Amino acid sequence: MVTVGQMAGKCVVYFAGRRGARIGPSRMAERLARWQARAASSPSSAFAIVAFSSVVGIPPFYVMSAIAGAAGMNLGWFLAAGTAGRLMRFSALALGVQLIV
Repeated sequence: MVTVGQMAGKCVVYFAGRRGARIGPSRMAERLARWQARAASSPSSAFAIVAFSSVVGIPPFYVMSAIAGAAGMNLGWFLAAGTAGRLMRFSALALGVQLIV
């Protein structure tokens, strides 16, 4: 349940990033264009970065969700990477609590 809730919230951030990509200063637009080019040229790298961020939290998954949307990452790939990563993270946290108690 926690994973589903997290990903529902991150979808809002993803879509905000996608919408915000159309409005912004030119300097931000240049950086975004580079991210879009990287995501388009290597979808597996974008998937790996989002998955890593969702498990470890570095870079913050909140920020990566917005960047993924702004860069035009495929929503299905974003959901797959984020859901798998969050599930691993929360499972590890739950296991850690069980081992302590």
